[in-house]
Amino acid sequence: MSSLSTTTTSTYFTEKEHLTLHNILSSTLYTHPPSTYTCTLLLHLLDILYSYTYNHRLTTGEPTVESTRTVIYNSPTLSWLESYNSSSFTEQTDSIIDILKYGTRRMLIYPYIRSYTFITSILCHDVLTIFQNGKMCILKCLLELHSILDNNDVHGYLFNKIWTTHLICWIVNMNNNDDDDGKVLEEFTKELGVVVMNLNVEGGEGEVLDKDSIGLDLLALEEEVFGHEVDDKSAEEEEESSCCSEDSSDEDDTSSSSDSDDEEDSDEDDDAEQQKQHDLSEEEKTLSSMTLPPKQDGAILRSKDLLDDNIGGGFNNTNDNEGSEGMAQSLSSLLLGDDDDEDEQQEIAKQQKQMESTNDNRKKHVLIQEIG
Repeated sequence: MSSLSTTTTSTYFTEKEHLTLHNILSSTLYTHPPSTYTCTLLLHLLDILYSYTYNHRLTTGEPTVESTRTVIYNSPTLSWLESYNSSSFTEQTDSIIDILKYGTRRMLIYPYIRSYTFITSILCHDVLTIFQNGKMCILKCLLELHSILDNNDVHGYLFNKIWTTHLICWIVNMNNNDDDDGKVLEEFTKELGVVVMNLNVEGGEGEVLDKDSIGLDLLALEEEVFGHEVDDKSAEEEEESSCCSEDSSDEDDTSSSSDSDDEEDSDEDDDAEQQKQHDLSEEEKTLSSMTLPPKQDGAILRSKDLLDDNIGGGFNNTNDNEGSEGMAQSLSSLLLGDDDDEDEQQEIAKQQKQMESTNDNRKKHVLIQEIG
């Protein structure tokens, strides 16, 4: 009779798993094994579940056509019907450490994905988690494994008849309160936890799973395969460092030359600026020396006499046109005095008109002479 209640199984398992469990329990003639075989059965269970975790991790819980082959090849129990004989979990032969060691070696040989770190760091903790979650989790994993093996048309169903079905019946009939098997399962789980937690601790039980003692010469193979790559990488790094140093020296030279060029340009700019300032100062000095003479007392000179003289000179030298222009320029320079006196401005305007009329008369006189 099953020690698991119907309510618990119906809520924890899927409908397909519940139907598979019902068919197994109703069609299998189960005989509970003696307590002396409990340790041996737990070691076989660890072997099979260790192989199951590899397939479950790679397929993320969705079995493929290769899942049957993967599970069988990774498990010594399923691949050649290995028999473990042990009355204790910590013996030197057929102990928990030995089971993990056998499974690890096969996972590094047969599957497509072979990673020592993946196996020792992830899968060992996965199988520990399954045992720590109790009988329900172990039973669910066994039901999934039963489905994987049963879908194989060649030989998978044989392993179900030999191992999986009987393990399912044994787990279902295991009682934690009244049966010693339940207590042995708890002790086995604690011992497995100690082993897994010490796998990567120096001086712990995990020393048997290191690359040196696993028996596959992993260190020699890695050195042979990856040693050349490490040498090539180191050579490339040295070349890159030398190139970087050369580039840095070139950059330093370029920067120094550019700095010198910049300094020369800045010096030239400073010289040009100083020359420009010098020229401006010279111009200012020249302009300051060319100031107009001060005005005389009174007003500007009366220009009537000067105008008469210029007119007379114009009639005396009729061919000289430059005389009138010089007279106009001198008159205009004399007219730049005081503009505030309106009378003087009017007088200047009259003088300008007289000058213009005089020029016209002079031109007419010259023309008459040329005609005559």
